[in-house]
Amino acid sequence: MTAEWRHVTGRFYAFIAALAPTPEERDRAQTTAADVAKLIARRFECYGYGDHRVMGGFAKGTAIRPARTIDLLCSLPAGLAGEAELARGPRALTPLHHDLIGVLSLRYGGVQTTHEGWLCVTIGRGDDERVTVRVIPAFPGADRGYRISTPSGKSQPTTWRHTDPFAESTNLRKADALSGGKATHLVRMLKAWRLARGVPISSFALELLAADFVTVWTYHRRSLLFYDWMVRDFFFWVTAQAGTLLTVPGGTNGLEAGEDWLTEAWTAYEVAREASALERDNRDGDAANLWRALFGPAFGRQPAPALPPAWHLSPAVSGIAVAAE
Repeated sequence: MTAEWRHVTGRFYAFIAALAPTPEERDRAQTTAADVAKLIARRFECYGYGDHRVMGGFAKGTAIRPARTIDLLCSLPAGLAGEAELARGPRALTPLHHDLIGVLSLRYGGVQTTHEGWLCVTIGRGDDERVTVRVIPAFPGADRGYRISTPSGKSQPTTWRHTDPFAESTNLRKADALSGGKATHLVRMLKAWRLARGVPISSFALELLAADFVTVWTYHRRSLLFYDWMVRDFFFWVTAQAGTLLTVPGGTNGLEAGEDWLTEAWTAYEVAREASALERDNRDGDAANLWRALFGPAFGRQPAPALPPAWHLSPAVSGIAVAAE
């Protein structure tokens, strides 16, 4: 251990591990999504129901606590796509939308519509057991993947885009393989930042940006000892990405990075730069306070656990994967 940066390794190890959903939270979310999927499948089985799959953070291993929302893509029968696509306004999915609401309301209360036009079902009592399933209607796409609708607003037509969950997951796994798991770790930390600071950027945009960053970062093969620098350097790098069009793996359309988050990113860079300097001088309490200002009160709440003898645990098992020094 170097004389400087004495607390960085244990601090970030504990933080990343604490962000990961517990096995109970993962099981509860997966079971709830499966129950919703079965209900929808029974409704459309006479038409030749397609399939369903969990998407987003729970599928890719980037979900963070409190893990209460899970994305469920339901591929509806291809024969029903024509009716939906002929309606070119924001009510394009209206017939299927109403049908899905009716089906879900038979068992669940409080079916709501998100701003994207998708459905949300909240199940369970109390914060500890409540799970929200976001239902994303889709149709089989050409080749591999799915077509999903993205209603744009009251006066803008619904658009259809192609999504390939397998390609998206592969992109993240490749970035993890190159960097010793840093892509997944960085996504989790960025989600904590987004939640703590109310940053107006999507989780998927953060994922694409993190995967790109770790492939070009100078220290992408170094250990947890460099994680304060990784956070600092990411926020400096990402300020140059504002307003760009991000490449979506397997997709036919890019994703606009936006720029409403730019001020928050600059602030985060300044905070991380100062915290990293404090870490170098082993000013433990002062550094921890700055990291909490960035990531929220959960950072450093628990004492750092003992590091494993071999620092290469699988993210799927432990949530931690670390490259050698």
